[in-house]
Amino acid sequence: MYPYLNGYLNMEDYLAYAAERWLAVPWLLKVFMALLSDGVPIKGSRRRVYILIGWGVCLLFSFILAVLPAETPYLTNGTVTNSPTHVVTTLFAARYFAQFVMTFFVALMDQHLMASHGGSFGWGVSVNGMVVISVLVSAGTLAATWFLLLEDESPAGYHVHILSLSEWKLAMHKLFHQRAIVQLMVYMFFSRLCFTYYATSAKAVYEYWAPAGTLTTNIFSSLNAAVYAGAALLIGYGPTMLMLQRFEWRQTVAVSVVVTAALMLIMALFTVYNLVRSAILTLLVEQIIAGFEALAYFVSLLAAVAVAEPGLECTSFSLVATMGNLAVPFAISLSQSIGERFDVYDSEYKSDSSHARAEAMYCFLFAVVVRLLHLLLLALLPECAEAARAMKISRLTGKKGMAIMIAAAVCAGFMVFWALLTVCLSSLERTSCLTVAGGESC
Repeated sequence: MYPYLNGYLNMEDYLAYAAERWLAVPWLLKVFMALLSDGVPIKGSRRRVYILIGWGVCLLFSFILAVLPAETPYLTNGTVTNSPTHVVTTLFAARYFAQFVMTFFVALMDQHLMASHGGSFGWGVSVNGMVVISVLVSAGTLAATWFLLLEDESPAGYHVHILSLSEWKLAMHKLFHQRAIVQLMVYMFFSRLCFTYYATSAKAVYEYWAPAGTLTTNIFSSLNAAVYAGAALLIGYGPTMLMLQRFEWRQTVAVSVVVTAALMLIMALFTVYNLVRSAILTLLVEQIIAGFEALAYFVSLLAAVAVAEPGLECTSFSLVATMGNLAVPFAISLSQSIGERFDVYDSEYKSDSSHARAEAMYCFLFAVVVRLLHLLLLALLPECAEAARAMKISRLTGKKGMAIMIAAAVCAGFMVFWALLTVCLSSLERTSCLTVAGGESC
């Protein structure tokens, strides 16, 4: 999205960045869609019909974009300036593998954009051609959902009906009184915050000290989804599944945190102090880090699946997962705000001064410390699926329980507000430079 809007259509940097942020908004609000799916069945269907509606919308707008004339590029002759575990993990793997296939394909075919800017690639697919592929994928998914996806309209023996307003209130009251749900919401938010926090000095690595070409960067970005798909399969199948089953969830996450922190530190030391500066090596280490991050991420999702409430499976799972999504814009704001304290001019990065190296290393060290703080969260994570299900029995009762429930609801609401606020701020020219909006300071 960013290369197309910024490089192809010459959209302002902040607007192209804001467009990507707006695309993430539905993921920030997925819990409300989950509430709709759980509480408003259509002809007895709580899942299948909503999937068909979603892909139908994708098909409609993809078709509209495919038949409309493509926008003329701003530059034409210029130069580029710059359930059971195995079932759950199989579904995750399928999702991320499909994401990898499409992003990898786009990374290769979008060299058409580079060619139109005077690049060295003469092959690729036009924008309309890429959207035609989107039409075919949407149509294929619609057909697969209609013919292959079956749904029990009376799951667990209860009658599916549209929830009344009082039933909505009781359902949410029930979920927020479950210690397991609230505890995992807190864990997921801070877990994603620790893993998503980044060193802003990484800009020096990617732009000045170990730069990689556009094609190489795009290919490795697409490989990230393949790494997540592979991690999901490792958890659910084969000898790695048996090996991981010997460990508790907490141990698996602890190993992931320590290994990724160590790799981040080693990569920073080698690159910042010019021991080894290789773009390919840096990108490969990032994929290894992504693999361990994926293990920790899927463990938290398995915990969310284990505590899902019958009849409100989608809502209870989305409450936990959405807190992880809401942590991302907060982590961006935090990273930029703290990174500003270690910021140096680009000219110093180019000259590779000792001051620039020191500031960059301090920034990386802070990111490593934030990641290691994740170890303090492990007490919130159940040891295994059985422990997670046993935790569901525990309820938040009395004045203390009520206070925790209200605090959790207020904090969740505030994070939704914060996420939407940062997206709006990043869309306006005067505020897009603010660190809270993900900018580099005004």
